[in-house]
Amino acid sequence: MNNSFLSYSQHADDYIAWQLLGKKTTGMVVEIGAFDGKHLSNSYSLEQLGWQALCVEPNPSIFQFLEANRPHAVLVNKAIVGNETTKEITFYSEEIGVLSGVVYDEEDIKRRYEKRGLAYKSPEKISVAATTLNTLFNENNITHVDILSIDVEGYEVEVLQGLDLTHISVGLFIIEANDATFKSRILQFFEAYKNYVFIGSNFQNLFIMDKRMVMRKHLKTLDFADFIAAKQEHPISEKLAIDAVPPEFVKTDQFHKYVKPFKFF
Repeated sequence: MNNSFLSYSQHADDYIAWQLLGKKTTGMVVEIGAFDGKHLSNSYSLEQLGWQALCVEPNPSIFQFLEANRPHAVLVNKAIVGNETTKEITFYSEEIGVLSGVVYDEEDIKRRYEKRGLAYKSPEKISVAATTLNTLFNENNITHVDILSIDVEGYEVEVLQGLDLTHISVGLFIIEANDATFKSRILQFFEAYKNYVFIGSNFQNLFIMDKRMVMRKHLKTLDFADFIAAKQEHPISEKLAIDAVPPEFVKTDQFHKYVKPFKFF
């Protein structure tokens, strides 16, 4: 295997997660908000290494590209929600695609379009099938996930609310938190599970690990340079592609505590 890791993530989140778990060549990665399975994907590079992947994308117009790009993954065309009784939900589908979701902050989306030099168009409102993480994992006989990536444009907490971590074990979460309020709500969710620790953030993504998976040697050797950023290609138009950027991983106090050498008295 080439020493360099070919990263399809927006800012090498896949590369960082892979290192934190000891550079495993097999494992299970689940991506909620998988888009087309390649553009800004947190799971594609890992699947190329030999990992199993489960990819969830609710947008039917994008799901067809996911099917074409990820024939070896388990693919689910549903929205992930927090309540078992919710079987359908309204989904807002916008042109770029990666900003679509079941919640829609129009003013924020307009700013993002303007930043990219794109003319804004109102989203299409569609009804999509919905399920919870608990049901998703039960239906696919999954009891352990090495990496669970959640990027659903402001609906991350609701997705987490449909997950019972006393029955499903997750080694590492990558969760998008677009502002301080979302970050606080996400971290508050994990307060009920004392075996999870917030290890660091990379731009808007939070890295939260099962303490049993944290190994000092993996934290100490974590680097942010030995990877190649894959060329980002949007399935609909080149002008809609979002380029990858170098990582800016910020280590938490908990990260540094794990790295400190043990002292014996």
